[in-house]
Amino acid sequence: EEVATDSWKHCAECQKLMKKLGYTDEKQLLGYFTERMEKILMPEDINYNELPQLSLEARQKLQKIRPLTMGQASRISGVNPADIMVLSIYLKQNS
Repeated sequence: EEVATDSWKHCAECQKLMKKLGYTDEKQLLGYFTERMEKILMPEDINYNELPQLSLEARQKLQKIRPLTMGQASRISGVNPADIMVLSIYLKQNS
């Protein structure tokens, strides 16, 4: 899924975070978020099949591959941004 590359320019929270971190462009912001996702550990015992909000393809691939981090999960072909959001909500509710 393609996203406009200048979306961050219209996001007040993104602008606030960029200013706080001293960033000047979206590549720095993307790097920040990517680094943060690599630090979010996936539970070893998570059963992706019990998360019906995930797309069928995402459930199958996540269950088979068993990523260790949210960053790894986000790079799996067939796992889309909506699936990552579902995982984020699940992790927040179950932490």
